[in-house]
Amino acid sequence: MSDNGEQQAVSDKVLNAFVDFYLAEQQNEELDQISQWDDHYVMASINEVLQLSSYFNHEDKKTALIREKRAELEELINTLIDQHGAPNSSDEAQWLDWYQQHLDSLYSGGRKGE
Repeated sequence: MSDNGEQQAVSDKVLNAFVDFYLAEQQNEELDQISQWDDHYVMASINEVLQLSSYFNHEDKKTALIREKRAELEELINTLIDQHGAPNSSDEAQWLDWYQQHLDSLYSGGRKGE
């Protein structure tokens, strides 16, 4: 929670789905757009945990992230929901679809003039 209390609490189900999405995109090195939306640079702190746990399996990385960086993850989730239309969803597929739509619109937008 932020000091002014404006940040909404994120449910455990939404947090788990987001972390699954984040880990999948991080593995594919596809987090560039989200990093541009990260106004408070919380991804650096999140990714530090991933670097330290680089040899962990998916579930162990997920557990470590949620344990060590829950506040940062919640801040990032709230930013994505509030400012970029991300789904407040406990379904990883909805997070993936939302992000892919953003990437597709960026890529197609850059090709219109070609």
